[in-house]
Amino acid sequence: MENAKKIEEAISAYNNIVDEQLNTLMPRRRDLMMTPLKEYIDFPTEEYESLLKRINDNQIIYTTRVSSEVNKYFVNVVYNSPFGELKVIELKHFTNIKEHPFLNELSEAQVLEINKYINENGFDLIGLTKI
Repeated sequence: MENAKKIEEAISAYNNIVDEQLNTLMPRRRDLMMTPLKEYIDFPTEEYESLLKRINDNQIIYTTRVSSEVNKYFVNVVYNSPFGELKVIELKHFTNIKEHPFLNELSEAQVLEINKYINENGFDLIGLTKI
């Protein structure tokens, strides 16, 4: 009986410590939960320089998305990126590489990469601007 009481006291003491720690942490967690997290959009590192130049010139940047990235992004939504916050202002879906508006500007490697996944669910061309 005495052992049961000691175990009960130990459990109670442990629960008090846990409750105290949770009460300390909860306000911060609650603040984090109240802040909507923005999705992240990344770009191939080899394109950073040209994208950054367009962003600095206040021009629209375009990216092509294939495979699991298709239908992931939405118009008028702001995403975090390596360049800060970017807003999708244009989104078009295509099923054939010949429909790509910038086909002549794509490298052979880019065309091959798009073609590798195009049969899954086409591709999205996304236009973004810096916020």
